Amino acid sequence: MRLDCFIAHRLRRVSRALAQQIIAKGGVALRPPRSAKAARKVYQGDVVIITQHLPTENLSYDQVQHLYIGPRLIALNKPAGMLVHPTATAHLNCITTYVAQQGWHDAAIVHRLDRESSGVLILARGTHNARFLGRLFASEGTVKIYLAIVNDPQSLLCPARAFSILWPIGPCPHAKLKSITMGPGAWPASTHCLCLARHQNRALLALRIEHGRQHQIRVHLALSGFPVLGDKLYLHGEDFYRDWVDGKQDHQALSAPRHMLHAFQLRLFDGDQQHHFCAPIPEDFRHAWSSEDHTAPIEHHLAGLEHHPLVKDTIPPRQDDCLMAPFVGLT
Repeated sequence: MRLDCFIAHRLRRVSRALAQQIIAKGGVALRPPRSAKAARKVYQGDVVIITQHLPTENLSYDQVQHLYIGPRLIALNKPAGMLVHPTATAHLNCITTYVAQQGWHDAAIVHRLDRESSGVLILARGTHNARFLGRLFASEGTVKIYLAIVNDPQSLLCPARAFSILWPIGPCPHAKLKSITMGPGAWPASTHCLCLARHQNRALLALRIEHGRQHQIRVHLALSGFPVLGDKLYLHGEDFYRDWVDGKQDHQALSAPRHMLHAFQLRLFDGDQQHHFCAPIPEDFRHAWSSEDHTAPIEHHLAGLEHHPLVKDTIPPRQDDCLMAPFVGLT
């Protein structure tokens, strides 16, 4: 087999053309030693060594806020742009590395936030607590409230309008980015939405989710016609997203520097004990909402949210025959 074909076959996200570029730049060595060329044949028993040159990472450690540090769990406010787990191209600017540097060697992450999402992130301390909190998240023993700024060009959302999005979702089989893009599928997912305010062609939403599927809020809102502001994948599309990852797009093409989704509040129910964590709204989120026309600050629209049925313990009954059903009990 040719060397470029072998690399593309073994590294699923590397195309043959990219493999040829890596080889041409001297990033591949062979054992037994011989010159590495794209057309060079490789055989069983050969060792192919690929050297990856990682870009310098900008660390966000100083932006991580400690909301709570206790014997059983830790609550952090994760900044936008910081990964939860390392990837092939980012090893340092992630929560797992940050946690290790803090010396929390017993801490384990029990749920996830997207790289561009900000807000409350929970870590368990110790194996027993990790299992307990993992079951708690899986069994909907938590209340998760998010804030999102969405595009609403048809002005369908008005303040106090509430609705539930009940579409099952899953990996999109016809997507170009099959391991990333989500769409209609077979996994149950429910997102309960409340419009807090609108300004021009944008709306500010409070959201409560059940199930917590990958990209659930972003997919549900995009399918409903209200994509999250700045969403490179579900607002601008797969081609744009792929170009962005490859460095072929810049911020000038975006309505916001990142997708405007913030994990605002999280409540845990541990028997008779209840934990309630709230992550302050980040500056870029504020700016995206109220930078123009003297729009009222976000806090003005959050008054009374704590007493709203959206954040109550009981989710209204689902209407399984509806794709988008009214959130019962809300006006």
